Amino acid sequence: MISIPNEMAIKHLRFSCGKGDVLFWKNFSGKEKSRDSYFVLLTGCVDNSFLVARATAQIQYYFNGSFAKRIEHDIVFIKSGETQLFIKDTIIDLTWLRWFSVDQLAGLLGVNIEKRGRLSKDLVERINQDVKQAVTISERYQKIILQF
Repeated sequence: MISIPNEMAIKHLRFSCGKGDVLFWKNFSGKEKSRDSYFVLLTGCVDNSFLVARATAQIQYYFNGSFAKRIEHDIVFIKSGETQLFIKDTIIDLTWLRWFSVDQLAGLLGVNIEKRGRLSKDLVERINQDVKQAVTISERYQKIILQF
């Protein structure tokens, strides 16, 4: 990846990124360890930040079975082949929501973070429907997500 000047990265993020965009973050520092991760933007830029959900191919944690420690999470399931952005069955975890600031993302854009593309309008609408039905997302966050 190529480093992008900070001012250019900030402008790009604010005006070119929006709901449904998929970001790849190399060596994202998670709760237990750092790993390559995908994130889906659930909003446009709000007060210099984006509300994001984590996307994962580790679907065994979300369904019945011995590994299902996230079975009560609100999710969007994307079957392999539904989008070229995810080649495997993928879950967008609507319970794992975070605010990523423009400054935080801009410093890593082109180095550890790259925009991989945008989900189809149909998938974004499916996310909206699942957000409306979610029990783990606060009413405040639901309103923010659905206004975009």
